[in-house]
Amino acid sequence: MDARVPVTLLKGGALSQLVYEDPVCRPFNDVDILVPADSFEQAIDVLKSEGWTTLQTRLEIAQRTLHAIGFQSAGKFEIDLHRHILEAKATNEITMTMLSRVQAIPGNQNALTTLSFEDHFIHA
Repeated sequence: MDARVPVTLLKGGALSQLVYEDPVCRPFNDVDILVPADSFEQAIDVLKSEGWTTLQTRLEIAQRTLHAIGFQSAGKFEIDLHRHILEAKATNEITMTMLSRVQAIPGNQNALTTLSFEDHFIHA
C-alpha cells in the first residue's frame, strides 16, 4: 500500500505475528487491512493502479455500502480492504476509537500496526 495511506493489519495476518512463535502456524487465506474511511477511495485507487482487481461486480455500489471490499492480484492472492471494523452498525466513530489504540507489530521493519489485543476480540 502507498506510504501515504495508513494501514492497520487485521485478523490472521496480524495474529500470526503477535500470538504464534512461528507465523506459519496460523493459516489464513487472505490479508485483511484497515484504512481510515477518509483514505478508503485512495487505497482503492492505489490497489487498482498496482494491478489488483476487485472481487465485487459493482465497485461503485460496494464503495458506498460495504464495510470492506475484496481485491485479488494476478497471482490470485487476496486482500480485504476495510474502511470500518465491524459489519453491523459499522460507524466511523467505532473504527476511529479502535484505531486510536493500535499497537505496533514487533520486529516488523515496515512499521505495521494492528488492533490492540482487546479490540482483536471484538473484531474476531
